[in-house]
Amino acid sequence: VLNTKLSAVSSIFPHIISKSIESLSIIEGGASMLELKVSRKAKLNGKPISSLSLPQGVKLGALIRGKQAYVPDKKFEIKSGDRLIFFGKGNFYNKITAYF
Repeated sequence: VLNTKLSAVSSIFPHIISKSIESLSIIEGGASMLELKVSRKAKLNGKPISSLSLPQGVKLGALIRGKQAYVPDKKFEIKSGDRLIFFGKGNFYNKITAYF
């Protein structure tokens, strides 16, 4: 079932919040999937996943580097060009995009 309101928000919202957002999917019930790309100037560039302090209820689902997808552990080093995919509920976007 396609919810036109959620589709519109998912398309517009990333442009309002941050340029580092690759995609955002808002799912009925308050859940979201957020994909962010790590720039050279990102605070996380060159740092391990453990340096990322995630809000409660937010999980890092995957890290994509080139054509490879990883479920990274806390020691995995984040590099420029990586795409990180987060899942969570509520408005966690601003807290996450501050690292990018």
